[in-house]
Amino acid sequence: MDLEIFENMDAPDLRKYIQFLLWHYRVVDAFWYLKITERFDDSTADQLNEKVMNMPAKKCTGTSFTSFAREINPHIQIECLFAPPDPHPQDMHCRWRFILDDEDYIASMVQC
Repeated sequence: MDLEIFENMDAPDLRKYIQFLLWHYRVVDAFWYLKITERFDDSTADQLNEKVMNMPAKKCTGTSFTSFAREINPHIQIECLFAPPDPHPQDMHCRWRFILDDEDYIASMVQC
């Protein structure tokens, strides 16, 4: 994987890129749900989705975000503010903080 493009990105551009990736992460999750609704009835699909959404996202997503951030810039730090199995607001499933050079960017997702 060629990561050279990230070498010259400033902090605002990196934040925009992280936001773009998080948006795509949600899109993939939505397509996953649509795919399971093709295979199962709505109530079964909802039950499967609940099981997946309530998996320990803090561990799974945190590992993915940390690996991703390290590839872009080893100085990016990731902090989970909350994610399943933690309690969370009804309108938000998880919230992550990306920190680079004393600047931070909060990423909130309806689903992790």
